[in-house]
Amino acid sequence: MMRAVGRITLGSIVAFSLVLPLTVSAQAPSAPRAARTDVEKVRRGEAWFYQSCLLCHVDRILKNDITAPLGPKLNGLLKDATPAKEAAVREQINRNSLRMPGYRYNLTPEQMDELIAYLKTL
Repeated sequence: MMRAVGRITLGSIVAFSLVLPLTVSAQAPSAPRAARTDVEKVRRGEAWFYQSCLLCHVDRILKNDITAPLGPKLNGLLKDATPAKEAAVREQINRNSLRMPGYRYNLTPEQMDELIAYLKTL
């Protein structure tokens, strides 16, 4: 049974999160290799964000009414962040808390690096 959330169904969100990693692997042939690698890393991090973080950290739409996210918005969280702040964010993502599950067993270190690279762009 699909639960409708405004005009977006839970099934469409799940389908999008499964298809997005397949669509973000395209490379721009004219970009330098280092720039391409950074862009690819951010795109893969965006896919991990949509798969693992979107439900709680983005505004929700309920019956055509936009409500606040369950967790804090992450915009600007890692903009010009110090290494200590980045380490604290990594630790928060890895360990669980009362309101957030831990992802230490769900994300590999490489996937965590990609997610952090994406969070730096918000």
